Amino acid sequence: MGELLNRRRLETANRIKQIRETLIDAEKLCGSTACVYMTGSFSRGEASGHSDLDLFIVSRDSDSKPGLRRLDEILIKADLIETTRKLRIPDFSGDGEYLTHYTVADLTGTLGKPEDDVSNTFTARLLMLLESLPLLGSAAYRDVIEDVITAYWRDYEDHKTDFMPTPCQ
Repeated sequence: MGELLNRRRLETANRIKQIRETLIDAEKLCGSTACVYMTGSFSRGEASGHSDLDLFIVSRDSDSKPGLRRLDEILIKADLIETTRKLRIPDFSGDGEYLTHYTVADLTGTLGKPEDDVSNTFTARLLMLLESLPLLGSAAYRDVIEDVITAYWRDYEDHKTDFMPTPCQ
């Protein structure tokens, strides 16, 4: 079993390298503003020839730095679709239904709200924190993770004297 997993990890790493080398235009479009991160079997190093890419696109947006432009988002998605087809990776699940662009505000603004599940932001956020691997925009990816973690601590300022994060029992 260990040998199979090691071979799978090596094959997955080679496939990710191939994907990144093919996505040069999308990497430029992401720049330091947006990232594309993988989850699932590719991020865990367990992808097989039947595995599709589970991806999320996230951009940072603020008053000083605008997020990903809509046309750039479309070009990134097109590049991702072309690349997966060129490399014979199965099409995105649900005919691309989950190939969605979120902003950091989307991911953090729904935190703790009922629409968190419906908008898929809960899944996008937790998979990012638990098992993601950046495909494009590594610098933005690190910033996005930091922004999301910071959002989980937003109650801290009001409860500095009594806030005690503890593991669930």
